[in-house]
Amino acid sequence: MSLELHGIDFLDEGDGLSDLVGHQPDVRIRVADKVRRLGGVVTTLRDAGYRFETLAEAARRIGARSRSREGERLG
Repeated sequence: MSLELHGIDFLDEGDGLSDLVGHQPDVRIRVADKVRRLGGVVTTLRDAGYRFETLAEAARRIGARSRSREGERLG
Protein backbone atom coordinates (compact mmCIF):
# COMPACT_ATOMS: atom_id res chain seq x y z
CA MET A 1 0.00 0.00 0.00
CA SER A 2 1.21 3.48 -0.76
CA LEU A 3 -0.05 6.55 1.07
CA GLU A 4 1.05 9.91 -0.24
CA LEU A 5 0.10 13.10 1.55
CA HIS A 6 0.55 16.69 0.47
CA GLY A 7 0.58 19.96 2.36
CA ILE A 8 -2.93 20.80 1.20
CA ASP A 9 -4.16 17.64 2.93
CA PHE A 10 -3.55 19.44 6.23
CA LEU A 11 -5.34 22.69 5.36
CA ASP A 12 -8.97 23.70 5.64
CA GLU A 13 -11.26 26.64 4.85
CA GLY A 14 -9.78 28.50 7.81
CA ASP A 15 -6.61 28.81 5.75
CA GLY A 16 -8.43 30.94 3.18
CA LEU A 17 -9.01 28.12 0.71
CA SER A 18 -12.81 28.23 0.39
CA ASP A 19 -12.47 28.99 -3.34
CA LEU A 20 -10.85 25.57 -3.80
CA VAL A 21 -13.78 23.56 -2.42
CA GLY A 22 -14.97 22.70 -5.95
CA HIS A 23 -11.58 21.17 -6.78
CA GLN A 24 -10.46 20.01 -3.33
CA PRO A 25 -13.66 19.04 -1.45
CA ASP A 26 -11.83 17.95 1.69
CA VAL A 27 -10.96 21.60 2.33
CA ARG A 28 -14.39 21.62 4.04
CA ILE A 29 -13.11 19.17 6.68
CA ARG A 30 -11.43 20.72 9.71
CA VAL A 31 -7.71 19.96 10.01
CA ALA A 32 -8.19 18.49 13.49
CA ASP A 33 -10.72 16.02 12.06
CA LYS A 34 -8.38 15.09 9.19
CA VAL A 35 -5.52 14.41 11.60
CA ARG A 36 -7.77 12.36 13.90
CA ARG A 37 -9.07 10.27 10.98
CA LEU A 38 -5.60 9.70 9.56
CA GLY A 39 -4.39 8.64 13.00
CA GLY A 40 -7.24 6.13 13.20
CA VAL A 41 -6.39 4.69 9.79
CA VAL A 42 -2.70 4.38 10.67
CA THR A 43 -3.54 2.68 13.97
CA THR A 44 -5.92 0.25 12.25
CA LEU A 45 -3.35 -0.66 9.59
CA ARG A 46 -0.51 -1.01 12.10
CA ASP A 47 -2.69 -3.23 14.32
CA ALA A 48 -3.42 -5.37 11.25
CA GLY A 49 0.31 -5.94 10.77
CA TYR A 50 1.12 -3.34 8.15
CA ARG A 51 4.52 -1.72 8.39
CA PHE A 52 5.21 1.92 7.61
CA GLU A 53 8.28 3.34 5.96
CA THR A 54 9.21 6.44 4.04
CA LEU A 55 9.72 6.35 0.30
CA ALA A 56 13.48 6.70 0.86
CA GLU A 57 13.48 3.69 3.21
CA ALA A 58 11.50 1.61 0.71
CA ALA A 59 13.89 2.57 -2.10
CA ARG A 60 16.93 1.51 -0.03
CA ARG A 61 15.28 -1.78 0.96
CA ILE A 62 14.20 -2.62 -2.58
CA GLY A 63 17.55 -1.52 -4.01
CA ALA A 64 19.44 -3.72 -1.54
CA ARG A 65 17.22 -6.69 -2.39
CA SER A 66 17.74 -6.08 -6.11
CA ARG A 67 21.54 -5.83 -5.70
CA SER A 68 21.53 -9.05 -3.66
CA ARG A 69 19.60 -10.91 -6.35
CA GLU A 70 21.89 -9.54 -9.04
CA GLY A 71 24.92 -10.75 -7.06
CA GLU A 72 23.39 -14.22 -6.70
CA ARG A 73 22.68 -14.35 -10.42
CA LEU A 74 26.23 -13.35 -11.32
CA GLY A 75 27.87 -15.29 -8.48
